[in-house]
Amino acid sequence: MFCKNCGSEILNGDRFCGNCGQSVDGAKPEKVIISSKLNDSVLMKLLKIYFVKPVSFFTELQGEDLVKTSVALFFGLSIINGLFNIIYSSALINSLFGMIRKVPDMLADVGILSKQEAAQATKEMLMSNQMIDVKSKINAMIDNKEIFLTGFGHLIIMMIATAIILAILNATILKNKIQLADVFFISTSSYIPLVLSVALGSVATLISIVFGAFVITSGYILSFITLYSGIRQISDEKNDKVFTLMAILFLVISAVLSILVVQEIQSSIMTIVNNVNSIKQFL
Repeated sequence: MFCKNCGSEILNGDRFCGNCGQSVDGAKPEKVIISSKLNDSVLMKLLKIYFVKPVSFFTELQGEDLVKTSVALFFGLSIINGLFNIIYSSALINSLFGMIRKVPDMLADVGILSKQEAAQATKEMLMSNQMIDVKSKINAMIDNKEIFLTGFGHLIIMMIATAIILAILNATILKNKIQLADVFFISTSSYIPLVLSVALGSVATLISIVFGAFVITSGYILSFITLYSGIRQISDEKNDKVFTLMAILFLVISAVLSILVVQEIQSSIMTIVNNVNSIKQFL
């Protein structure tokens, strides 16, 4: 038998020409459907799950290879925290100058100045070259690279400290119910709320310094709630042991954070002292 389309020989039993694909008896060629499923990386899976289940995503990721994701979170969150630390510092300065501009109105509210005097004082303050020069000088004093490294370094130290302490407590209290890779993952992913709070706190600080501080403090607390949730879900341990472990973690990590904050305050004070003479020239 030969193909009616190209003339090539067709073997008995063949339904299609091996040369051109023409059907022998009018049958349609079968379509081969190749179904491909795009497997998301664990990091992408985490990001998709997190905003739906912000404290129970650990269960969803059990059995996954979390090492690469933990490394990505370790450096990624630290970099993001450093960048938002710059934005937060800028927002803090703007908020402080905003408070200064409100001083005449505050004096008017308590009866020290009249409304007209307060309005005039505010106008003169806004148009004052001295105010602009002082703000420019303070902005010039700020080293964005140093601020970035501070935010980056603080989170790195906190995650490392959390991982070390959690590994020790896991070995002593939980009897190694949590694998080392999971310890690292818990110690990094638990600080997602803190980094998000720094981002939101930057915006909140423009409204109020107190509001911004409240947002960041809330993020710190949420990070510990996430940390507790991760330990509880992965270890599947009773609450009494986990509460004991969390109490120790909270005290130690809070102490580490306090030391870092005190050092930052001391550094800021030294910077102000070293530049106070320069600022006086503009006052």
